[in-house]
Amino acid sequence: MRKLFLMTCLFLTAFTALAQERVSLRFLEKGTELPVAGAKVAYSPRQDMRGAIYAVTDKNGNVSLSLPPRGEGYYRITMLGYIPLSGKISAGEPSPVVYLEEDVLGLNEVVVTGSRTERPLKRSPVTTQVLSGQAMVDAGYANLQQALQQETPGLNIQKVGFGNEISMQGLDARHVLFLMDGERMTGDMAGNLDYERFNLHAIDRIEIVKGASSTLYGSRATGAVINLITKKSARPLSIDAGVRYGQMNERNYKNPSKKDFLYMFEKNADRPNFQAWTSGGFKAGAFTSQTDVWYSSSDAFYLYQAENDRKVYTKEANPFLPHDIVLESVLPRSPMGIEGTEHASASQKLWYEPHENLTVLLYGSAFFMNTYDLIQDLNFSQSRDFTGGAKVTYRLKNRFTVTGSLHSDFYDRFKRHERIDERLKVYKSRIVQPRLSVTSDYFRGHSLIFGIEHITDDLTSDRFVNRVMTTRSLRETEYFLQDEWTVNRRWMLSAGIRTNFSRVFGFMGMPKLAVKYSPDERWSFRANASMERRVGKE
Repeated sequence: MRKLFLMTCLFLTAFTALAQERVSLRFLEKGTELPVAGAKVAYSPRQDMRGAIYAVTDKNGNVSLSLPPRGEGYYRITMLGYIPLSGKISAGEPSPVVYLEEDVLGLNEVVVTGSRTERPLKRSPVTTQVLSGQAMVDAGYANLQQALQQETPGLNIQKVGFGNEISMQGLDARHVLFLMDGERMTGDMAGNLDYERFNLHAIDRIEIVKGASSTLYGSRATGAVINLITKKSARPLSIDAGVRYGQMNERNYKNPSKKDFLYMFEKNADRPNFQAWTSGGFKAGAFTSQTDVWYSSSDAFYLYQAENDRKVYTKEANPFLPHDIVLESVLPRSPMGIEGTEHASASQKLWYEPHENLTVLLYGSAFFMNTYDLIQDLNFSQSRDFTGGAKVTYRLKNRFTVTGSLHSDFYDRFKRHERIDERLKVYKSRIVQPRLSVTSDYFRGHSLIFGIEHITDDLTSDRFVNRVMTTRSLRETEYFLQDEWTVNRRWMLSAGIRTNFSRVFGFMGMPKLAVKYSPDERWSFRANASMERRVGKE
């Protein structure tokens, strides 16, 4: 009896070893033959990739796959910046080397903002623009405002009294939602954030969704969503550091003396145009870390009018005039002061991925900024911001993915005295936002997402009631549901609804419908319609 039991165990062991025969693949970049590390490989016994299991290439571009009992299977590899590739593998074949081709046009770049799920850009049912972070740095942009202004059609940024004013396709900043890795930020003034807080060197890419997106992101996203996706290291060790120095715009004070009553004002007005940054990350086993530090300063200066104001009244437009009349001002306008800035930021993200079905993310950041205007009132503006949160994602094979997250953002603004160590808080904003979402691609042709989130938003400012610090609050619980249906290779429909309940405005529903038609690989036509609502604080 014991011999029979031992023989049975040996037989099952041998059968299991045969059934779990493994094969190795190596992925290299076409042309350079450099290994492609961190690529996502899906493999399945079925050609339609149903029931796929996932793996990730190592630092040498290698991946080991377990073949099904029949000894053959199918794989599909995806990697940001490369064209996806599919193939077939069989037992007994020599370990193949597969070459990935760079995606020059970016149509296969994976985006998440339009549907909160990963999909190639060309398959997104909503209009999405993607800007590469490295490409913006290589183009010489010093900050995010310059990059967005030059690279995004329909977006305009102009200088106003309280900072920068942004608009998208005619809608002001109150209808444009900025996200950092899919999470909201606070600290806005008339809908505008401190755009200086964004470290351009920490950004992997920017996804811009034009049009209403309230179904997935709430009532702030009635005009556009701008999602800043930060870096995540895919290599064992990656370090990027640099400095940038530019000529001052204007020298306001030469050789200020410490004996001067306005010494700090004079010194701060002529800060150097300087930037220094470092971005580093590592990947070791189940842990991945990404750290970004940035310092920047710029001088304050005046903008002068090149010519006096001139207005022409033509006889053609005004028939009662005897001839064209030109009016020109006697004096130019007063120069406009552009404040200087000094700011520092640091961010840290840590991922724990014990296996392909579980991802845990912890993150936090700190930002400090001084703004120096050209008004001699012995005060300057000081801001600080702290963010932190956690996100857990669990995938159950090809059935569904559950994501739970908790995000918080704390922003303060002060009026700081230049000569004494004293500051007055004039603005305080706090948001806390838990979220739970479930996504599923289980049903053929359908990509479903359902979620629930609650937001606690408290704003304290001296701008509400007669320069007295007053608090306004918002408490909302929201549910959202969306289905992206791939009808066939030409047609795709996206339908969803978001329900909102607040203590002040009660229940509201915001439906949405988007359609994409692709007659071939070269053309895609997109259209969407939605009902949008915007709520305020009580």
